Amino acid sequence: MACHARTVMQWFVLFGLLCVVMGCTATPPDAPGAGVLTGKFAPPTGRTLFIIGQDNDTITDYLAAVDLPAPGGVTGYTSLERLEGLASAADYGAGTIHLDAAANQNPDSALILGLYLVDYLDEINDGEVDDRIDRLLMLLAGYERPVYLRFGYEFDGNWNHYDPEAFVAAWVRFYDRMMAQNVTNVAMVWQSATACVGRYTNAPLDAWYPGDHYVDWVGVSWFTQADCNYQPIGEMVAFAREHNKPVMIAEAAPQQYDTAEQTHSTSGRSFKSMSAAQIWDAWYAPFFNYIDTNQDTIRAVAYINTDWDNQAMWGSPYRNGYWGDSRVQANDLILDRWQTQLSEEAWLHGSPDLFSTLNRQ
Repeated sequence: MACHARTVMQWFVLFGLLCVVMGCTATPPDAPGAGVLTGKFAPPTGRTLFIIGQDNDTITDYLAAVDLPAPGGVTGYTSLERLEGLASAADYGAGTIHLDAAANQNPDSALILGLYLVDYLDEINDGEVDDRIDRLLMLLAGYERPVYLRFGYEFDGNWNHYDPEAFVAAWVRFYDRMMAQNVTNVAMVWQSATACVGRYTNAPLDAWYPGDHYVDWVGVSWFTQADCNYQPIGEMVAFAREHNKPVMIAEAAPQQYDTAEQTHSTSGRSFKSMSAAQIWDAWYAPFFNYIDTNQDTIRAVAYINTDWDNQAMWGSPYRNGYWGDSRVQANDLILDRWQTQLSEEAWLHGSPDLFSTLNRQ
């Protein structure tokens, strides 16, 4: 991080000298570091909130294996239809989800909650489930700490098939009820799938955008983005800068890599052997370099540290694609490099004063 900061500063000095000569007055709009984007519960300038997920089993294993401070945030999932995995545990083949337990285990960490809404938008917009919205808001307010709500996460993914107009209407209805009930500890995260396969119906991004007034953060997913030269990620980062919103990498893992077996596979049928250093250079290094280069905009990062292959939803016969094993502790070299990276001062971890340092606007 420090090396990049020096590079940016040198660039600004050069730019300032050119401006003296040429008479220019404005900073180029897309220059990293030109202005740090902030928003509700954004970390202090120069810091990036670190989050770990995505299920309770994974989080517990990570905490036991990694020599780092408590994470700045932990993740959970629920659906508005069932509100499962909040006050009681749930498991649909992807590990135990229990937000109450995660909150109790990590008292100095923020909460990041994915809210599943597939095939449920009409019920929201017709007012049929206002009681469920109110119940969820009451539960979230009860945590008395920052909650980043990924409402209808991966809104543009083909697998979710969210109609843009219905999605926006549902978002606004939810937001308005949240404001009416004076729930102030929830930040709304608008998360794109940023998938290489494109967006549902090929609609433009802003078709799903509820508007600046209703959105606190822009969110992205980061799995195999190198396959499309990071174009979807770049589009969302540019969108965030245009709308002056901080970015959360809300889901990230080295999909198709197995850190324990040191392999790569696109299908789960044939495997290419790779050293741990090669895996780091292929996925982790570009990941952290991109965060570093865009540190003005990317203000929070969530990593999924799990053995996907050992979970029914993601394991053989790989109906949901091949994911591998993203546990950093499964390989000594990757663990050592991970701990070195996350020990840099720029990363914001959990602490007794974390909540008071996050922006309340």
